[in-house]
Amino acid sequence: MSSVPEDSVASLAKNKKLPIYDQEAKEILVLKTELPLQEQVRVLRNHVESLRKSFDQRTGSIISSGFEIERKVATTLSNLIDRRETNSNSILWVGIGTISGSILARNRSFPIRFLSPLTLFLISCNSLLPQTTQNFKRYLFNLQDRHFPQSSIFRDDLIRSSEETIRKFKEIRSKAFERTNRLVAESGEGLEKISGLKINHPKKTEEVQERN
Repeated sequence: MSSVPEDSVASLAKNKKLPIYDQEAKEILVLKTELPLQEQVRVLRNHVESLRKSFDQRTGSIISSGFEIERKVATTLSNLIDRRETNSNSILWVGIGTISGSILARNRSFPIRFLSPLTLFLISCNSLLPQTTQNFKRYLFNLQDRHFPQSSIFRDDLIRSSEETIRKFKEIRSKAFERTNRLVAESGEGLEKISGLKINHPKKTEEVQERN
């Protein structure tokens, strides 16, 4: 290997003089440059965060509404159900009657299978839980009057015609019962005249007792 001549090294040292004092450090300017992908990531992240907050707010609102509806339903039911009727065994008998309707109609057609439990449920509720049934009926009628006023007119007409039909049916039944009693009494009197037998009639006995 060839060595560097000593004369050339000495000449370089003479030409480059070292400073006496420390030189100031040069200012370094740092420029922040962003890639296009970074801006897209930032926008996407902000959008996802906004969606998450919106979802949390909607979920909280739905849950709060559900709790409010549950509270209102519980309050309404507690006001409609009569406490005196819940302490008895009437509710149990209503359930038994409804299940009996399902059992009796299990081999029938679909309308009968559907209507039999419902009919027995309404009849048993009206018979065993009269006050609670009346409260529910009044509440449903109020809802119908408030939200469907036109249908409430048809309902009132239907109830009025049903009551009129029931009243006429009771009158016919009462008249038929009176005619049957009169026919039995006349037949008994005719039998007494023909056979000479004494047939004891409760009405005649009561009349004799009143005369005595």
